[in-house]
Amino acid sequence: MRKYILPVLIAIILLSVQSTCNAQDNIKTLFSYNYGLGFATGDLKSYIDKKLFDGFSIEGRYFINKNISVGLNLGYNDFRKYFDREVYSTGSGNISAVQTRYFNTVPVLATGFYYLNSISAFKPYAGIGVGAYVSNYQKFYSTLESKHTKTCFGLRPEIGTLIKLKNGLGLIVSGRYNYAAYSYQEFSSLNYFELNFGLSFSIEK
Repeated sequence: MRKYILPVLIAIILLSVQSTCNAQDNIKTLFSYNYGLGFATGDLKSYIDKKLFDGFSIEGRYFINKNISVGLNLGYNDFRKYFDREVYSTGSGNISAVQTRYFNTVPVLATGFYYLNSISAFKPYAGIGVGAYVSNYQKFYSTLESKHTKTCFGLRPEIGTLIKLKNGLGLIVSGRYNYAAYSYQEFSSLNYFELNFGLSFSIEK
């Protein structure tokens, strides 16, 4: 009996692949809500001294054809670090304080992606987002605050895959590398990597 199990499973998978591939290649528009988990790098890692951060984004993609989409992505990423009480030197003298550091960004990006042909429920892609990063720098010594907000140019290469579920629902898994031309005090540029998980809804042609 066991010798029939593997061929039956293969047949079921092949049938699923064919129907799912057709559906994946007929997407007209796609909307998604994404959660990001990632790593600060470069100057940001030195400033925060913490690898993990939380973030989210909402996204829309319009498919010009089955292999190319253009769209818009709006996101928010939050980084923070708390330090124990120490004596710090400031412009007005020394201060004994608990230091708190915050850094958050709001990327507003136009996106373009190229998709490979669907493989089973998967539709791999690669592309880039280009636009503005609104960056907010904050450093507190107890109640003494230093802050700086700046909007600057940035870009975000991305590779990932769409994963087809059913009834227009799907998942997105991707890796993103963010770069922005932000400079202020400890920063000469802004860099961070994120692993992105999204829930998507697509409208087919």
